[in-house]
Amino acid sequence: MPSKENEQSGKFLSYTFDGKEPWEEVKEVFHPHWATLLKPFLVLLFLWAVLGALFFFFKVSWVTGWAMLGVLAFSVFYGAIAFYVWYNTTGIITDYRVLQVRQRSLVNREVYATMWANVMSVTVSSQGALASIFGYGMIVCDPGGSEVTVDLYAVPDVYRIQQLALTLMRRAQEGTSSETHADQHERKQQAKKVFMD
Repeated sequence: MPSKENEQSGKFLSYTFDGKEPWEEVKEVFHPHWATLLKPFLVLLFLWAVLGALFFFFKVSWVTGWAMLGVLAFSVFYGAIAFYVWYNTTGIITDYRVLQVRQRSLVNREVYATMWANVMSVTVSSQGALASIFGYGMIVCDPGGSEVTVDLYAVPDVYRIQQLALTLMRRAQEGTSSETHADQHERKQQAKKVFMD
C-alpha cells in the first residue's frame, strides 16, 4: 500500500515550472487559501451597500444611474484583479527546494526560492480572525545568513505543509545518502525501468 506522502506527491508528478531540474520531484503546489478572497469581496459588498443607500435616498436619477454603472465597472475590474493576483500567487515545494511566486499586482511579480539544504528553520504564523477560522497561515523558511527568506503566503492546511517542509529540510541536512540529486534521479529511473520490465 502506498504511503500518504507518496500518494500526495503522485498528484504533482506532471507539474512543471521554469527552471525545474529533470530529477526534481514536486511534492506540493498550492495557491493562497480561498478565504483570502473574502477581503476584496467585503470591499465590493461595502461599495454596493453605499450604492444601495444612495439609491434609497436619491431614488432613481441620472446620478444614481451613473453611480450604479461606475460601481458595476469598478466591481468587475477590482474582482478580476483580485482573482488574477490570487491565482498567480503559487507556492511550490519540491524535494530539492521551496519556491514562492507572489503576484503583487497586474505587472509586479516576485519569485523567492531557496534549497532545503540551506534552510535552518521552518516556522508558522497564523495572524487574524480569518486565518484562525479557516486554518491557513504563513510558513517562513529561513536559511539564515545572507540568503533570502522564503515566506509562503496564506498556506492552506498550514500545519501539514509545515510538517512536509520540516521533513524535507531534515532529509536535506542529514544527507541521507552521499548521492547527488542527479544520481538519485538516475537510480529512480533505473528502478522504474526494472519495475516496468
